[in-house]
Amino acid sequence: MSSNVEIFNLHLQYRLWIAELNSVIDQIRVLNDHLHEMPFFLEKTPDHLDTIKKTLVDLRRDIDDLRNEMHLGKMEFAALLKHEPVMPTQNENIIETLEKRYRKTRKDFENVKDELMKSS
Repeated sequence: MSSNVEIFNLHLQYRLWIAELNSVIDQIRVLNDHLHEMPFFLEKTPDHLDTIKKTLVDLRRDIDDLRNEMHLGKMEFAALLKHEPVMPTQNENIIETLEKRYRKTRKDFENVKDELMKSS
């Protein structure tokens, strides 16, 4: 992976992933609001709602960490495009790891969202 086009595409991919993670953060806020209102509509709050709350907190922390790393990577790609059109070999492993984390985070979020929708 060494051409300007490939680096430019990675920069774009990171921007898109960051935008999607920002959307997930907004959805987490909505889900948290829903969780806080649910006890008013249920006779008692099930224990699994507390588990969902904790999962959302953990997920938000993971998303913040992942977004930060992606922002740094995006800036590195921009610097590479300006100064050196060759991707350092060690970056390929970092890119692959971030992509796996991104996909796992999205899957984890969808699972917790589905669980909450079933609980409502």
